[in-house]
Amino acid sequence: MYLSQAWALVYFLHNRPEQFPTLKQGLSHYVALVEDGGTPVESFELAFQIDVSDLENTIVQYMANECCVFGNIPLKDLIPEFTPKISKMSPTRVAYVLGRAAKMATKYDVAAP
Repeated sequence: MYLSQAWALVYFLHNRPEQFPTLKQGLSHYVALVEDGGTPVESFELAFQIDVSDLENTIVQYMANECCVFGNIPLKDLIPEFTPKISKMSPTRVAYVLGRAAKMATKYDVAAP
């Protein structure tokens, strides 16, 4: 599983409608089921009330239709006087940009509810 897939799964489980278990309830139930000898897949399906065979399709549909629906606005319509320039960055420049992004990310407590 890739990071983006893991993020989508957790986001989906955390934001599902109220008739489903919350992420915390589902994880607690999942761990209990596995500790009692259940297989990981069967335990996941029971804990989160999801059919794993259709999970990828369910998440893709959720992300496309309910979660992250964004319009497509051409950049020239948003900022007509802006002309983007694409250039290859040196390894030093990449390290600098990533370092600044990491520094900015530490200003926010993303784990707070």
